[in-house]
Amino acid sequence: MTIPMAPMAYKRVIPKGAYSFHDPIYSKWRKDVGLIVATQWRSGFFESPVPLRVHAFFFLPKPAKGKPGSKLTHPTNRFDIDNLLKALFDAITKTKKVWQDDAQIISVTAQKQWSSQPKIELFISTYKNES
Repeated sequence: MTIPMAPMAYKRVIPKGAYSFHDPIYSKWRKDVGLIVATQWRSGFFESPVPLRVHAFFFLPKPAKGKPGSKLTHPTNRFDIDNLLKALFDAITKTKKVWQDDAQIISVTAQKQWSSQPKIELFISTYKNES
């Protein structure tokens, strides 16, 4: 499944007096990702363990005028990969279309890459019990 949105890292809840809330930009991103997943997902509901792969593609920034381009082959200066996964998994869990809870995820392979098209690619496998 391809989610045609730039990856975003999980943002912690912001306490505000007696209330607390998520950053509005993060909340909108999570809602939008959930809508995309809910409309695109056609592979059924997982009640068993879920192994998956995630590729997060970030927009390749243009070098500053007069400066040479970045020699980084992967975006190591943007977002911790665990926070990217948490945001994505929370958005998917909220849809109740793919799995009941992200605690079902038993293995994950994740990679961050540069791209001219920011997006998230999600590959979910069926769990095969090898014992």
